[in-house]
Amino acid sequence: MRWSVPNESHFYFNKHGYVRFEGLIKEEASQPLIHDQAFWKKTPEKVFLEGRDLWRTHAEWAKIARDRHILTISNELLNVKPIRLAYTQAIRLTKSPHPDHFQNSTIESLIKTPIPLLESSCFQGLCIAALICLECEENTDLPDFFPRTPGEVTFFQPTMPFPLDALYGHADAKMMLVVYSLRTVLYVLRPKDPHTHQLKKLGYGFGDHLKDKTHPTVFN
Repeated sequence: MRWSVPNESHFYFNKHGYVRFEGLIKEEASQPLIHDQAFWKKTPEKVFLEGRDLWRTHAEWAKIARDRHILTISNELLNVKPIRLAYTQAIRLTKSPHPDHFQNSTIESLIKTPIPLLESSCFQGLCIAALICLECEENTDLPDFFPRTPGEVTFFQPTMPFPLDALYGHADAKMMLVVYSLRTVLYVLRPKDPHTHQLKKLGYGFGDHLKDKTHPTVFN
């Protein structure tokens, strides 16, 4: 089945900065991502710190990041190609209230004062992001931005604030964030990114262009 973007969805995306699509990812593709119970039982803060770029070591995460439906809709919303995979991020939400103390002060600031991915990601050249619901309890009071049924995807612009303040106090849910970039993208210092130094492990330095070997072009 080929997905296409209705005119009203284009309008909503351009006006509000995001749009949701239900049933985009099949259950058999998304469910393997939540099988690691030990990982998902960790606090939202620890999941965020340990859940960057799991696509590099887990084939099921890579499959979602390269999903043709997600990429086709991203292209239709933006009319941009090629599209490069910048990074993926595991995200856990919980009904529990904010803790009194966070281990990582950078994550604490992102949760208390949501900012756009352009400011909280160590990449210059981001173009769109997809937030995928893997599992979520019913009857939540999540902000409208969030997908809330398994397989539902929120596409959003990296210029809009990413509401990480909803990680606590709203719902128990597991999600995957996939962030895409333009063909030309730079690795830059972003003090507000908890993972800002991670790419140094792959041999990059600030100011370097990302390469296909580490950040593949996923849509041409």
